[in-house]
Amino acid sequence: MHLLGLQLNFYATLWWWDKMAHLLGSAIVGALGFYGVYALERAGKIQVGLGMIALFTFIFAVAIGAVWEVGEYASDIVLDTHNQAGNTDTMVDLINDSVAGLIVAILGVWYVRGQPEEKLRDELGKHMTHIREEGRL
Repeated sequence: MHLLGLQLNFYATLWWWDKMAHLLGSAIVGALGFYGVYALERAGKIQVGLGMIALFTFIFAVAIGAVWEVGEYASDIVLDTHNQAGNTDTMVDLINDSVAGLIVAILGVWYVRGQPEEKLRDELGKHMTHIREEGRL
């Protein structure tokens, strides 16, 4: 989305592009974090509760967003790219990252709690079997 926004000048022509990119990007990062930690917990590799998985999801989404902002800052300094439009832009981006992380954490917990144990076991089992067969676990 970032490259698309740069190539098609969406950051300049669509006021909401940067906000949407942060919300969607952080939601995807948060979902990957939630699913990864939940899969490790279900596989018995780690022992954490659902609340801790939700907390990790939120922190992970915010942390990746913060790393992104540091990258934008570094790019501005080194390459004179003007990715950051000031403190307000950076803060709004981090707030959007936080909102997305919180929403994904809440929805992840809601989904897991609302599903029958057998369905979750079957879905996760299929993925874990595939990962084991590839030698990645």
